[in-house]
Amino acid sequence: MKNLFHLHTIKIFLAPWLTVDSFNVDWCFVLDSLSCTMLVVVTFISSLVHLYSLAYMEGDPHKTRFMFYLSIFTVFMMILVTANNFLQMFVGWEGVGLSSFFTD
Repeated sequence: MKNLFHLHTIKIFLAPWLTVDSFNVDWCFVLDSLSCTMLVVVTFISSLVHLYSLAYMEGDPHKTRFMFYLSIFTVFMMILVTANNFLQMFVGWEGVGLSSFFTD
């Protein structure tokens, strides 16, 4: 059985992000074997943390806000894993840090 992404890389172009003369940075996601593996790991671990947090925060009045921040953490982690360039990876990295700060 062959891996679908073994020899192929899928790039999902969303929009141009930064253009200065001949320097172009696009908002683009890359799906290859490594990023797909990391997406599986991120979603699996995030699902376990979400399930645990639902039970742990059952009586907490701020459970909705905490779950929102936890979901934003997961989204930024997926942006970090599938980034096409360093600027987009930086956005994912800073988003992970910001959402971690908010959950404290």
